[in-house]
Amino acid sequence: MSIEIINFIEFDSIKRTFYENIYLNDFKVSIKIPINQNEETNEEIKIEKFDLMKYIFLFG
Repeated sequence: MSIEIINFIEFDSIKRTFYENIYLNDFKVSIKIPINQNEETNEEIKIEKFDLMKYIFLFG
């Protein structure tokens, strides 16, 4: 059995933080790891239920 894993980068413009997202498609779960923490935020790793197929993304 193999698990489909999709990696992508996300930017939260309100918190001004970039996240590395590891999306486990079989479980519809995203693990969000903050990349650039600034002094004002104390972000931690987040695990969220997320269906990637419900959203539209732009790739460059």
